[in-house]
Amino acid sequence: MSFSIAICNEDKKLLNMLAEHCKKLQLNVVSLTTSGKDFIKTINECYPDIFMIDIKLADINGIEVVKEITKNNYLTKVILTSESSEYYKEAVNLYCYDYIQRSSILKRLPKTINRLTKELSLIKQNSAINKVKIKQNRNEVLINVDDIIYIQKINRKIVIILDKVSYSIYDSIKNWEKIVQNTDIFLKCHQSYIVNLDKVNCFDKKENKLHMNNGDLVKVSKGEMKKLIYKLETLFIQI
Repeated sequence: MSFSIAICNEDKKLLNMLAEHCKKLQLNVVSLTTSGKDFIKTINECYPDIFMIDIKLADINGIEVVKEITKNNYLTKVILTSESSEYYKEAVNLYCYDYIQRSSILKRLPKTINRLTKELSLIKQNSAINKVKIKQNRNEVLINVDDIIYIQKINRKIVIILDKVSYSIYDSIKNWEKIVQNTDIFLKCHQSYIVNLDKVNCFDKKENKLHMNNGDLVKVSKGEMKKLIYKLETLFIQI
């Protein structure tokens, strides 16, 4: 199983050396940039499995780059590199996977990549298992449960909302609670809604609505408020 990496470092010589090193570690290098702003634009087009970002960039601090690329996905795997340990605490607060000083990067990187790719392999294997089959227009469609943004009950139908498509089927909300119960990222926040917490941008307390990452708003019932807030805080989602 192969994984992709995007690297951002203003030192072109070091950037190319890291790219060659990553290729030897069986990684697919999909982006090499010296600018933080260019890096942010690029990764939106070829979202990689792993990010390697240096703190010292000419146009924007590497910490700011990490904040930008992780704001909608707390599971993003980031390796930060730096000349010193000055930003270590900030890296920890941003839940970066590793923080490597330049002086030890070639020695430490193989161990970090080996550990990280093993974890990513397990995640992908579990995702392959976590699928559900539905009937749509006499055809069978296989849906990756983790790709579901939210599930809505409308009369006797269930509408399954994904990023670029939605499916409407005759089913019950109770049945879908059972389908997604094996993962802790789903929560029934209203009698008509089950949401994927990994797809939540923020929660508007005044309006009692979740802002999903596709732009939709989802109602939250007062009875589910306490449980929802606890879950969001656990996942470090803005409230």
